[in-house]
Amino acid sequence: MIEHHKDLTSLTTFHVPAVAEQYCKVTTIDEARSVIQIAKEQKKSLKILGGGSNILLTKDLNSLVLHTCIDGMKTEVNTSTTLLTVNAGVEWHSLVSYCVENSLGGIENLALIPGFVGAAPIQNIGAYGVEIADVLESVTLLDLNTLEQYTLSNSECKFGYRDSIFKRSLAGKVLIVSVSLLLTNTNHKINYSYKDVALELELHSINTPTIADVFSAVVSVRKRKLPDPNVLGNAGSFFKNPVIPKTLLEEIQRQFPTIPSYKYDDENVKVAAAFLIENVGMKGYRSNEVGTHIHQPLVLVNYGNGTGGEVLELAHTIIEKVKSTFGITLQTEVNIW
Repeated sequence: MIEHHKDLTSLTTFHVPAVAEQYCKVTTIDEARSVIQIAKEQKKSLKILGGGSNILLTKDLNSLVLHTCIDGMKTEVNTSTTLLTVNAGVEWHSLVSYCVENSLGGIENLALIPGFVGAAPIQNIGAYGVEIADVLESVTLLDLNTLEQYTLSNSECKFGYRDSIFKRSLAGKVLIVSVSLLLTNTNHKINYSYKDVALELELHSINTPTIADVFSAVVSVRKRKLPDPNVLGNAGSFFKNPVIPKTLLEEIQRQFPTIPSYKYDDENVKVAAAFLIENVGMKGYRSNEVGTHIHQPLVLVNYGNGTGGEVLELAHTIIEKVKSTFGITLQTEVNIW
C-alpha cells in the first residue's frame, strides 16, 4: 500500500528530517514490480531505499520511494565452499554473524557495517583488507524499465574501489534483488593484515585466529572507533580515500611526511582521507547540530537536530579546505538525495 507524505527521518542512519510524497515498503518481487509500474504510469520519479545507511537526505522528495525489504536466503553446499544467495532486504551485519556462526568464511572482516545486503555490491563495501567483490559470485537484478529479472557475474559488475557498474551505467536502472556469495567451509583465508585488527588479536593473545576471532576483533575495533548510528546519526565514512599520482604524494610529503599512503597501481597511491581532514583542523569539529566525529573525522555526524543541508554544507567546507591545503578533491561515498 502506498503511503503519502511519509516521514523518512527514522529510515536513514543520519536521522535527518525529510518527507517523501509517496512511499511503499515491499517484501516480494511481485510487490516491487507493482510499485515500479505505478511510478511509470504516474510518471513519478522512483527512489530505491534499503537500509538507509549510505544516504543523506537534503530535502523533501517529490518521488515515489520504494523501500525494498525482501528477506530470506538459500544455501548450496559443496565440499569446500557454500554458495549463499541472500535477498536484498537482509541486514548485512546479521548476515555476517550468521556466516561466522555457521563456519562460512569470507566476509568476517565486514562485520558491523550498517545497511542491507542489496546496497553491498553498489558500493563494493570493504573494510580491513576485504571487499565484497572478493567473494561475490553474482547479482540478480530487476530491470526498472522491462520489469524482467537477469543476473550479472562478478566480472560484469565492474567492481572498483567503492565502485561498481551500479553507480555508473546501471545507476537508476535496476533494483538489486539478491546477491550470491561464494564462501569457504574449511581452510578459510584469514585476513588480519590491518594494524588495528592485528593489535586487537594480539591484545587477547591470539596468534592463530579463526574467522570468529577476526569477526570479534573487527567488532571491537569498530565499536571503539566509530559511532553507533542508533545513538549518533551518521552514514559511516562520508568520503572515499583519494587515489592520487605518486608525484603529488611526494610534494605533500615535504610538508606532511607522516601522511599514510598505500600502493594503488604503478603510477598512483591511495592516501588516508582521515589524515587530510584532521590536518586541516576538522577532526572533532562541530557546527551547531552537525560535525565530524571526535575519533574518526571521515565520519560526519548529526548530534540530534541537524538537517541534511547542514551536513552537506559541512562536507563542502571540508572539501574546500582539503583542496586548498593538499591539492586533492575529496569525493563522497554517501549518496546525496
